[in-house]
Amino acid sequence: MIYKALVMSEQLEGFAYHFPWQSMTVSVFGVFGIVFITMLYAIHKIRKENIIDALRDDMA
Repeated sequence: MIYKALVMSEQLEGFAYHFPWQSMTVSVFGVFGIVFITMLYAIHKIRKENIIDALRDDMA
């Protein structure tokens, strides 16, 4: 949108804008990877801990 506004105001006449698809793809997969690893860690911690004991500790 900024590019289009500058082109309309004729400040970027010879400039071609290309969307960085490769960088965006790497970023999206990186975020999904971090979230997936975080979820695996949380699931591992939850399965390792006894739920009844956790509730007793929270009440005390």
